[in-house]
Amino acid sequence: MDFPFPLNLAIASFMASFLFMLARTFA
Repeated sequence: MDFPFPLNLAIASFMASFLFMLARTFA
């Protein structure tokens, strides 16, 4: 994936928060 740095950081942050929310829902 060749994304610009800010976009890459935003995607990583969104993925992390989404996975955290998913884990909290199933925990």
